[in-house]
This record gives sequence, structure tokens and C-alpha cells, in this order.
Amino acid sequence: MKRLLMLGGSAAQVNAIKHAKKLGLHVILCDYLTDNPGQHFADEYIPASTTDEKAILQIAEKKKIDGIVAYASDPAAPTAAFVGNKLGLPSNPYESVVTLCRKDLFRDFLRKNGFQTPRMASFPFNAQEEAFDFFNSLKSEAIIKPVDSSGSKGISIIKDTESFYIKFEHATTFSRCKKIIIEELIESKCDKVLEPECFLRDGNLAFSCYLNSHRDHSCGPLVPTGPSFPSIFSKEIIDASSQTIISILKLLKMNMGALNIEFIVDKRDNPWLIEIGPRNGGNLLPELILSITGVDMIDVTIKSALGMNCIINSNTTNNTFIATHVIHSRKAGFLKGLSFSHWLEERIFYRLFYKKPGDPVERFEGANQAIGIIMMRFSSEDEMHETLDTIYERHINLGVEN
Repeated sequence: MKRLLMLGGSAAQVNAIKHAKKLGLHVILCDYLTDNPGQHFADEYIPASTTDEKAILQIAEKKKIDGIVAYASDPAAPTAAFVGNKLGLPSNPYESVVTLCRKDLFRDFLRKNGFQTPRMASFPFNAQEEAFDFFNSLKSEAIIKPVDSSGSKGISIIKDTESFYIKFEHATTFSRCKKIIIEELIESKCDKVLEPECFLRDGNLAFSCYLNSHRDHSCGPLVPTGPSFPSIFSKEIIDASSQTIISILKLLKMNMGALNIEFIVDKRDNPWLIEIGPRNGGNLLPELILSITGVDMIDVTIKSALGMNCIINSNTTNNTFIATHVIHSRKAGFLKGLSFSHWLEERIFYRLFYKKPGDPVERFEGANQAIGIIMMRFSSEDEMHETLDTIYERHINLGVEN
């Protein structure tokens, strides 16, 4: 029986643990949160931080693992590469994974290799005045980000000098290395982001699915509220994005695994690469991809990590209109109730809830503040987008009390 070490046991990672068990694997789970739900499905649970590379390596050596997976986790991706490289297991180059996961390193890589990238500078937490001067030099709105956070945590838009110091402090609280970047804000063509979900096999793009990533501009304009399919972006934009992805992955010598990618398309139809996450997308993206294409991203991710043969056959049809929505609150308080219109209920085919009535909820400013996720199937593209654009006004009844 092959032994698989999985990094992270959150609710969004449980399906991957369950699938590994279905494949007949012995699953060892590491997560520093001792109340994680994944431990109830793994064969072994060890309370350890998934970002502690040396500790995870010791566990991997002791348990004599055959593969390691950081499923849907940016912070744990370098750890998986570190352990994989040290033990000679299927993995990507550690330095390349770190480059992709660190926003400052990735921006430097793009600039040095001639790729289009926003003007940007990085600063440690004790360099507020230098950061303030850089923001002023942009003479426009900017985005401030922790260099090593995930799930859009700590990211915000700086619109004026009055809010600068508050947002600087906020960003640094979400950075493990206490470092942030400030970059110019790219003016987007529309309110959606181009989100390719890809899979690498033997250094080549074996699979790609291009999605629209939605946002709720009334609370967290930078936080994804879920993807929809098919993409609204033109074939020319998608082809240009694909070429950029292929060029970067070859330079970094990436060779395997899932990739979660985001592009902002500006008003001239130029795609600006924002990030390449060397892991599966969160918010049930692999489950969505399976419904759209028939490709099981969880299955191929696990098999690839074990050096097993991965068969990828996509069978997308022209009348597929599917979307995922992250249920969230636009204000903080306590969850009083949650219900859906009868019309929406008929279109929901998958649901996952993280909160129950009485639980505290926060204003949605990061992926960790989600209340739940639903997946829906529609009869047309217009129906899908109209529903998503008015989902709280017409279809989701969310009661939140102070």
C-alpha cells in the first residue's frame, strides 16, 4: 500500500483526502489546527505546521512516504516541493515553487525575463515611510499585498494617503515574513478576472480550462466569489495568456501538477498575469472542473504525486453553463439564517457549508471568511451571469445580526 502525505485538512481539502482513500492509499495528514475535519478521514493525523519544512521532512522520512501533496494550499506548496526534492519523490523544483508562491519574487522574475508586469516595490514591515513614498510616486490607486499570504488575505486597494498606514499595518499582519508589496492598480476591462485551471504533465500543459473569476465589489473587490464557465474572454486573449503561461513554466522548469492562475485583462485586451499558484484551486474548483470537462483534477494530482500514470480526457460540451458561488456576508455579525429561492434551489447540484445558525461571520475580505459554497447549472450564459450578478438581491436570503 502506497503512503501519501497530505498537507492540510480543512473542509475544502477533505474531498482530496477521501479520494486518496478510495484509491487504496495509506493517508497521513499534517495540519497544525487540531480541530481540522480532515483528520477524521485520514489513516494517521500528525499535528504539525504545513509550512515547517524541516519538521514535515522528518515526518516524511519517518513514515517512509511515497508521495506528498499540498492540495489547494499556497503556503504548503513550497514544503511539498522541499520534501519531494530531498527524498527524490515526484515534485517541482523547490526554488521555482518558492518563486511562484512569493509575490515579490514572482514579480521580480517576470520583470527580469521581459514579461509585462505592474510597477511594483517590496518593503519589510519597518519601512513604512519608504513604502509611503513609493505609493505617492505611482500617482494612482495601488494594491498592497502580503508577499506570502493566501486566499486574498491582507490584500486591499489604497485609494488615498489617509488610509495608507492602516492598510500597511493590516497587510503585514498576514505576512509570515512581515513583508509586503505595493503595485500599481491595473484598470480592468470588466469586473471579472480570467482564471485558467491547468495541469502539467512531463513539463507540458496536458490540460487547461479557462474560467471567469467573479468578485463582490460591495465588500471584497479583490476576493474571488467563485468561477463561471464558459469564459467571456476572446480566443485571442486566451491564446495570448496560454503562451505566457507556457513560456514562464519552461523558464522555471516546472514539470508536474495542478496550477491555479489569474490574469487581469485591461481595456486594450492585454492580459496581465497576476499569479500562478502551483496547486489546485480552492473554492471547489477541481469539483467544478470535473462537472465541466469530466477531468478529475483531484485524481490526477494525487496520482501524479505518486508517479502513477495520469489519463486526461476532456469532453466539454457546447451547452455547459456552470458556476460556483462562495456564500459570504457583506457585514460582520452572527448568522441568523440562510435560504435560497425555489428558482435557485432547482439549479444547485452541490453545496458545502462551513457555518451554521448562531455562528459568528465576518465581512467578506478573505477566502477564510466564507460561509459556504454552492455549485449551479444553468440553461444559458445570460441566465448564469444575470443570476450571479443579482444573487443576493433575488436568490440568497442571508440573515446576519449584530
